Amino acid sequence: MSVTRFTRDHNGVHYAGVESRDEMVVGSITKGDKKWTLKGFPKINRTIGSYKHGDEVQITIWNKAGTSSEKKRVIYADKWDTVEVFFSLEVWHNLIREYVKYCKETNNFDV
Repeated sequence: MSVTRFTRDHNGVHYAGVESRDEMVVGSITKGDKKWTLKGFPKINRTIGSYKHGDEVQITIWNKAGTSSEKKRVIYADKWDTVEVFFSLEVWHNLIREYVKYCKETNNFDV
């Protein structure tokens, strides 16, 4: 698996992190009786100057617009709204290992 480092600036926010454009992971959002699933590429980064939620670590799954699919809710999980992210152990390990190395090299641990 190829994990690459990146830094980007967008709308006054500085993003620094790691991502894979080789491996796919799955995320699901459930709300009420609806469920949406996205199979996409994983990314972990630190946002600095974020207008969204402040300076924090962000885990993202991304893919082209229109690649999310709507599915039926499972019956046993109809009492909670959830955001679920699923990584294989190998993908999670590789992302975290590279992210920690990156943070140590850039002294970027003051999250």
